[in-house]
This record gives sequence, C-alpha cells and structure tokens, in this order.
Amino acid sequence: MSAEMVQAHKHKEPYAARYEYYPPTSTFPPEYAARRFAFGKFFYGHLGIARDNLAARDAVIISNYEFYGAPVALIFTINSELRQGSWMDLGFVFLSCIHRRRRVMNTDPQLSVPKYDEIIRKYLPIAEDELVACAMAMGYPDLERITEHYPAKKIIHGM
Repeated sequence: MSAEMVQAHKHKEPYAARYEYYPPTSTFPPEYAARRFAFGKFFYGHLGIARDNLAARDAVIISNYEFYGAPVALIFTINSELRQGSWMDLGFVFLSCIHRRRRVMNTDPQLSVPKYDEIIRKYLPIAEDELVACAMAMGYPDLERITEHYPAKKIIHGM
C-alpha cells in the first residue's frame, strides 16, 4: 500500500480524499493561512530544508506515505453521513497518541494519507459508506536521531 501511494505521489497522479481538509484558497482565513505558513517554515527549517528546495521537501512528504518506517500503520475511518460533531469524536486518535507515549512508543497522526483513499481501499476492507479520515504511524522512536526539543512557545500559537 505504501509503495503504491509513494508511486502515485511521485507521478503526480490525481488522487483526492473523499472530503475537503482545507477550504479553497480564496476563502482560507488569513490567520490560519499565516499559522500554516509559519509551521511549514519551522518544520522544514528544523530539518535544514530551504523553502525553495522542492526535492528535499518532497522527500519529507514521501516519508508520510511510508509511515516514517514505523512497523504499524493505523487507518481511521468515519461514516460519510456523519457531520462535524462526529468528526470531533475522532479526537480519540490523540488519546491513543498519549497512551502510546506512556508505553515509550511514538505516534504520528497523518492527515495527508486520506488523499490516497482509493489506493488504501485496494488493501483494506473499508465499507463504501466510510471515509478514510486520517492515519497514524506507530512505533518505537530512534532516540539517537532525536537531537533537541523545542520549547512549546516556538511552535504553539499565542505562547
């Protein structure tokens, strides 16, 4: 499944999630667009990747579809008839992140994976009335690669 998602990404095949994660650019609230830009600058900057280094940025994106090499990939779905309130129930995903951390595991919720809903359905028995909402990579961290921690005020808005 991962290999097929990576190939689809590399060949710029026109896949799309069955729901819109972001509003159209023309209606995207400027405050949130600015936060998204600031996070991208922080994230890629931490990795030493310049904004114009599209090949390096693409390699990071591809690692999403490889679930960062984690041994476990979870796919979360939700019934397509449910509305925003039910989508908030997916907050349990983050409880799973916290619980795994207590077990010395790391998790990475992934919101880019639903783009390849069609590919995922080839490998997993997902009912037609279900949407792929998000994914999560789960495994033990490579502690030697973790070099520093950033204070929350560097990455959390308003701190």
